[in-house]
Amino acid sequence: MEVRLLGFLPYEFEDKTGKKVIGGNLYVMYTPDNENCVGAMTAKIGLNEKLLHAHDYAALVGTHIMVSFNMNGKPVGIMPMESKEKK
Repeated sequence: MEVRLLGFLPYEFEDKTGKKVIGGNLYVMYTPDNENCVGAMTAKIGLNEKLLHAHDYAALVGTHIMVSFNMNGKPVGIMPMESKEKK
């Protein structure tokens, strides 16, 4: 799914059991296939620790990225698109 990266928020905290949780959220915009939608839609994509360290997302804000999902709807891969033109 090709999306435009609007924002990035990393997080690190301890859960109720004291286990460290590391991840982040990507805030994206995309054009849906739904003909009833006028304009674009937005979404929040949660990143696990492995995906969090895959790219410098702060540097990619404003660019297009390709997000791959597994059968459960979880992101499994993120690739920056070749065009890094900021608008």
